[in-house]
Amino acid sequence: MRRWESSATLSLLSLAFAGSVAAQAPSLSLSGASGAPGATVTLAVSLNLGTGTAPSSVQWDLDYSTSDLSLASGTYDATGAAASEAGKSVHCNSIAAGDVRCIISGINTTGIGNGVVATVRFQIHPGTTDTSTPVSMVSAAASNGSANPLSIADSGATVTIDQPAAAGLSSLDCVPASVTPPASSTCTVTLNGIASSSKTVSLASGALAATVPASVIITAGLSNAAFTVSTTAVSASTPAEITATLGSGSADFSLTLTPTSACTYSLSAAAASVGSSAGNGSLNVVASAGCPWTVSNPSNFITITAGGSGTGNGTVSYSLAANSGDSRTGTLTIASRTFTVTQAGQTSAGLAFYPLTPCRIADTRVGSGFSGAFGAPYLSGGATRSFSMPASSCSVPDTARGYSLNFGAIPHGPLQYLTTWAAGLPLPQVATLGSPNGDAVSNAALVPAGTSGAISAYASDDTDLIIDINGYFAPPGSAHDMALYAITPCRVADTRTGSGFSGAFGAPSLSADIARTLPLPASACSLPATAAAYSLNIGVVPYAALEYLTSWPAGLQLPVVGTLGSPEGLQVSNAAIVRAGSAGAISLYASAETDVIVDSNGYFAAPGSANALYFYSLTPCRIADTRSNSGSGLTGAFGPPSLTAGATREFPLRSSSCGIPASAKAYSLNIGVVTPGPLQYLTVWPAGRSMPTVGTLSAPGVGIVSDAAIVPAGANGGINIFVSDATDVIIDIDGYFAP
Repeated sequence: MRRWESSATLSLLSLAFAGSVAAQAPSLSLSGASGAPGATVTLAVSLNLGTGTAPSSVQWDLDYSTSDLSLASGTYDATGAAASEAGKSVHCNSIAAGDVRCIISGINTTGIGNGVVATVRFQIHPGTTDTSTPVSMVSAAASNGSANPLSIADSGATVTIDQPAAAGLSSLDCVPASVTPPASSTCTVTLNGIASSSKTVSLASGALAATVPASVIITAGLSNAAFTVSTTAVSASTPAEITATLGSGSADFSLTLTPTSACTYSLSAAAASVGSSAGNGSLNVVASAGCPWTVSNPSNFITITAGGSGTGNGTVSYSLAANSGDSRTGTLTIASRTFTVTQAGQTSAGLAFYPLTPCRIADTRVGSGFSGAFGAPYLSGGATRSFSMPASSCSVPDTARGYSLNFGAIPHGPLQYLTTWAAGLPLPQVATLGSPNGDAVSNAALVPAGTSGAISAYASDDTDLIIDINGYFAPPGSAHDMALYAITPCRVADTRTGSGFSGAFGAPSLSADIARTLPLPASACSLPATAAAYSLNIGVVPYAALEYLTSWPAGLQLPVVGTLGSPEGLQVSNAAIVRAGSAGAISLYASAETDVIVDSNGYFAAPGSANALYFYSLTPCRIADTRSNSGSGLTGAFGPPSLTAGATREFPLRSSSCGIPASAKAYSLNIGVVTPGPLQYLTVWPAGRSMPTVGTLSAPGVGIVSDAAIVPAGANGGINIFVSDATDVIIDIDGYFAP
């Protein structure tokens, strides 16, 4: 660490210290503190005069580990009562990594009394695994009112880090609970919390006729995982004790195996077809006396309301959520018999896009000005909350079947993931955004309308949520309806010096608090003057902390919305559909100076021309996950291994299990990366074409980053992904565009 003994005044102090020191000279001491990773703690510096002379000025250094602590943002040099009462003030400055220097000065003739003279605030690093860390006080010095040096002692303290307890096993459940071999049962092992890292749960079976895998992995950020129990024939009813073990904890489930000849089953119907509205239905189970049965329901829109299990004859009742999308099919398995439900959809044809002036739907922060369903309180971790878009103040009509939204999260700590989907449907196994470090993040998404036109949001951890809207999807044929015209991804603007762009599309950077207009039809990306809105990816390279950047139609007033933000001053990007303004231009406004990069993958214009595409929503679905320990079950072209630095990988999306038809010409995706280190950039483009000079996202370091993207389909419906550095990639889909 660098020290301050080199100054002339302090050289005199060093000479003074060479002589004798009073037995009870003044001393400085540092209080300890405790907190969890990510918390901010306050350490107090106290003066004890002993029997010595009261000093008029005091100076010291604090040394700390930068892997455990960092100076908290904002004021970290608050003056304590003992100093302020003597007319003093304290000033602290970071002079080197892990070294902060504080000086108390003021009215020189006044001595400082006993007590707290200053407080310094530190943030405990969110990712630290340590349980304590020292803060050393060194090189203390003092002088009296005549600027004569005084002897003074110093002592440090310890910050205790309260590491959260690891999640343990909570339960083990298998459905169905009774099977007739060779039928199988699906078991789910559940933790009593969210896994902070991947957990390997050991499995065992107490019966030879029931076979389980050796283990199952619960992925970090999740609380459960499923596995299959396969069975072989038994001659008599046989209990099979299934055991799951994690560390010193275990959970059991008794699965019953019944012989084939013991029971007979049949259903009163094999299938049912219903309309798109919410409704109810039932069917009868015919079984031999004393024979048990259980309903297995893997469908995400069918809810069992009665008769989930029974013995002998019985009735199974179910309800259906309203279907605002395409027709869908689900199945119920009852005693190895299958019952199929087909529900009609409300969108047999694609949906057109209708732009809106950017508008804030909801803001859960206290004091935001929003109330009721659209305001405080924040989203509690593990809870679901719904937002009815037509009930907001943003003029969203009841005819809307989907929304173009931007979500901003301000977490109260680490946020593993936030998911958004159509209200009334079960929570899908996808994610809209995440912030493991607890930073404010944003991401765009196209979300289908659910029950009462609402969307649902689920957060794994406590967070405030901001929702902005820039348009909606509804049946075509009304005034101002628009279709998508996809283009090969193309760079519109880059304000960085030396980027090769000039004029309105090049340098200089955006100045703070000054709007800038981009005449997109005049760019080199073949965006026509008839375009009414643009599908863009906007990236920033800030010069300082960037609270927010807003994009909106040129010629209109700056709206109270945000496209993206970077509180840490790091390079980030986000997708946006931006309505065309005067002369087809858009405006950009930044709260701090920043370079801006704008890419486009298409535009929205009046239908009727060649290649016009409409939106078809899908139940949110995970297409690909290259992590080896994710537990997703994805393999081949959609699973491991990770992408290596400089590699390009093709993902044949139409061959995935997400039900994407051959007619799809573009996809509405959410691309996520889980990086072991900095990722300079990731680019997505249609398979079979040359890699364009655009970027979809970047990541500043270890963590998770997500970005929405509308990507044209390439050869055989595939897309390509290039990564500049090694990373895992996750791809989710919420819909597609087709004629």
